[in-house]
Amino acid sequence: RVQVRNGADFSFVCSKIPFAISCLSDFLPNNNLIDLDLVNKMRIPLTNIKVTRMMISGQSVRSVGFINQTIQCVRRGQVTGTIHLNARVIRDLYTMFDVDCVASSRTYTRLMGRKP
Repeated sequence: RVQVRNGADFSFVCSKIPFAISCLSDFLPNNNLIDLDLVNKMRIPLTNIKVTRMMISGQSVRSVGFINQTIQCVRRGQVTGTIHLNARVIRDLYTMFDVDCVASSRTYTRLMGRKP
């Protein structure tokens, strides 16, 4: 867990690629959101593939599908267990918002131990 402005970042690993899930108190989508380029690097298959437009914090983005994947938790630099991640895949999420993955309100509560 690394403190950032308005929340915290939690480290995870999938297919030997580390990434962060950002828990932001001022940005809580209905679904977890993850960057398409990251999903492609980790070779996670997309499900429910459908390109749609949506608005995130006033920015128009494209959703391209969903993922369902078990990922490894990292604590103090060591892999400590696994969790299941369901997320909506967003094209250029990292470029637009400088995050790999954004936690939904449910995931925020699980990771932070409190409601947003």
